[in-house]
Amino acid sequence: NILFARELALRLAKAKANVVAYSLHPGCIVTDLQRSLSSIENFAVTRVMALFFKSVPQGAATQLVAATAPAGWAPSGEYLADCNICGSSAHAHNAELGTGLWALSEKLTGVKGAI
Repeated sequence: NILFARELALRLAKAKANVVAYSLHPGCIVTDLQRSLSSIENFAVTRVMALFFKSVPQGAATQLVAATAPAGWAPSGEYLADCNICGSSAHAHNAELGTGLWALSEKLTGVKGAI
């Protein structure tokens, strides 16, 4: 996700597109994914989630910030979490890996040269 967003950001900048690309992590969100668990398991998981997980609106907050922040708020290609720019690993900044992922994505999807 980070590699792809960074490569997309580079390609958008090269094309002089007035668009930014971000990758982000919404956090651990309280959902109904545990619905197939037994009643006891569901009860336990729900209690743990309530203590440590984000609500759906809290989980959506970073996406909303990314979509509505003023131009220049964060450089295109950045990784966001908890409504802020976050650091990412050296691998996520490896341009060669990003180019390779882009090429593989083109090959697997059959979509080439869109940007």
